Amino acid sequence: MKRYGILDALVRELAGLPGIGRKTAQRLAFHILKQPSEDADRLVQAIRAVKERLGLCRQCRNIAEGELCDICLDPSRDATRLVVVEDVTTLLTFERTGGYRGLYHVLAGALSPLDGVGPGDIKAQDLMDRIAQSKVEEVIVATSPTI
Repeated sequence: MKRYGILDALVRELAGLPGIGRKTAQRLAFHILKQPSEDADRLVQAIRAVKERLGLCRQCRNIAEGELCDICLDPSRDATRLVVVEDVTTLLTFERTGGYRGLYHVLAGALSPLDGVGPGDIKAQDLMDRIAQSKVEEVIVATSPTI
């Protein structure tokens, strides 16, 4: 696709996303090319809004628009129970079940000594500090068994 530098650049960027290979990236790029400009504008605006307005909750490391996420701000949550997860995707899976009404703590990944990832890399001390300074009575570790 060297003749189409702009399209090739889009394919390269899309292929850099997790789970997107070159062939899928090409399909997505051609789909974007065929769509009306308004659709592409909405996609660009959505990506820009995510980058500009979302960050991590200072308490649990979930996605948040402000300093705290909606879960940490919810007074109906059981502050005595804390589920520890490796990533936001796992937190969202728990939330979709609707069965858990406590709080969460999102680690910054998984321990992997063979890859040089230790407790400091996943911000384990933040979890320990949070437990020490809160009303948490029960901690449920919901991480992969590789930890």
